Amino acid sequence: VGFIILFPGFYYFWKLFMKDKRYIKQHE
Repeated sequence: VGFIILFPGFYYFWKLFMKDKRYIKQHE
């Protein structure tokens, strides 16, 4: 059960991190 709850959270965090990284790279 923990894995099922943790996986979506990790995916959301990874997507947000990649978006933020791409935004910073584009902003430079």
